[in-house]
Amino acid sequence: EFDPTANEPRVPCPLCSRQFAESRLARHQQACAKAAAKKRPKFDTTKQRLPAEARSLHKDAERSARRGGGGGGGGGTRGGGSAAAREQVPLQRKPKWKIEHEQFQAALRANKQIAQAEKAGVPLSSLPPPPVNDELDTRVQCPNCGRKFNEMAASRHMPLCAGIRAKPKMLTRGSGGMSSSVRKPVR
Repeated sequence: EFDPTANEPRVPCPLCSRQFAESRLARHQQACAKAAAKKRPKFDTTKQRLPAEARSLHKDAERSARRGGGGGGGGGTRGGGSAAAREQVPLQRKPKWKIEHEQFQAALRANKQIAQAEKAGVPLSSLPPPPVNDELDTRVQCPNCGRKFNEMAASRHMPLCAGIRAKPKMLTRGSGGMSSSVRKPVR
């Protein structure tokens, strides 16, 4: 546990200004000179936030902006480049949580409108329908009746639905009345 360099005077390194024992300074200078000769790569934040294919499009857009002269002031990744080059980077699909959050916010706004209309005595039929967001809906719509199914059910349903000649009105989405199983009994 005895360190022979503990009592030696410390001398600063001429390259990095760190203090070392005289006997260790020569060895450190070799390593320090080698490290100083290497150029540290610039950290690219776009690599951290963009997926691989978007990154390649981003690099292509930057290259074309540099070659073509880009628009307005200084280069770099901020503000430089032409509008066409910026449009090449595809817009990413929103994450599921963000879509759900926006749907929730829209539902709150719609309910607030309904509450205000009820308070003012306005008929609810005069209000616009709440916005529908189909981004999360992965179901397949039948071209014949307009109903939506998951992929397996759609593959079974569509051939049958196409062959129906006398299609009842209640099977066509948005037309006809309620089915008998949903109707409330008359008293």
